[in-house]
Amino acid sequence: MKSLAELLSELHKNDIRLWSEGDRLRFDAPKGALTPELREELRARKSELLAIFQPSPDDVADTLQPMAHPGNPPLPFSLVEMHPGNRATPALFLLHPVGGSVLCYRDLAQHLGLEQPIYGLQARGLDGKDDPFVRLEEMAAYYLSLLQTVQPQGPYQLGGWSLGGSIAFEMAQQLYQQGQDVHLLAMIDTFAPKHAYEPDEVELVANFAISLGGVAGKPFSVPKAELRPLSSEEQQQHIFLRAKRQGILPPDFGADHIRHRLQVFKANGQAIARYTPQPYPGHITLFCTKESMKVRQDPSLGWDSVATGSLVRHEIPGDHHSIVRSQVLADKLRSCLH
Repeated sequence: MKSLAELLSELHKNDIRLWSEGDRLRFDAPKGALTPELREELRARKSELLAIFQPSPDDVADTLQPMAHPGNPPLPFSLVEMHPGNRATPALFLLHPVGGSVLCYRDLAQHLGLEQPIYGLQARGLDGKDDPFVRLEEMAAYYLSLLQTVQPQGPYQLGGWSLGGSIAFEMAQQLYQQGQDVHLLAMIDTFAPKHAYEPDEVELVANFAISLGGVAGKPFSVPKAELRPLSSEEQQQHIFLRAKRQGILPPDFGADHIRHRLQVFKANGQAIARYTPQPYPGHITLFCTKESMKVRQDPSLGWDSVATGSLVRHEIPGDHHSIVRSQVLADKLRSCLH
């Protein structure tokens, strides 16, 4: 029997894509590519393949641990190698959304294929060891310093969903100021910041609860009126217990995980509220849902005002949370990559 690596390589060569839905293995293959022999091998090795696609216990902590390669020092916490890929292929760097984790990109990374090198940049402070950034410009500069340890020179390929798109935008802006080449700036359902007000702490905590439900794919919210009389610690505990009862959190997700993640969420909310994007002379590729265009009443989601270069928009089926898991998104994004 061939090794698992050989099997995955064969699937990739035949343009056969696999993913999991719960305990089921799904596939998409060109006509005739999935032979009876290959189908039988996939059935026989289902448990091995599901282990690749399904979260491990470490993933439940909502962080990914940096990989260490023999002979090389481990990567910093915030820089995560999601797919080593083909070293001859330029890497794609994906920036975290407001929650700080890059686990949201697991499906996208799988859909893009094993040959594509992918790094995720997850928020400082998600592990509770450092304070998170509260200014987006400082955040972007820090992530650039990490990114350039693995790719010192352009052309660069940057992308991000939601807040991650704004971080990628600021990184592209700083790279442009360095005289570097940005081949791709992919913004996935990212709204340009509006500065009507900076949300107070209770609003940030209420939004955090909504985001937990969005990630879990279930409706979840906690009214601000319930949170306002509580201390910060009591707010965390209130959300934690309610989310546990409603099955929003994985079984092993502890109170410490909530505390660190909420701290990062608040800091990221403050950072985007204070951020004013400057005119960008490069090319912007915007992937967005029809629902988001209706919310902003603007097909560019507000980015036209700073896109002094060019902006191309791709409409993707779904909503703000499902778009990042979409095969349609992956196919369109793949066509934009080097």
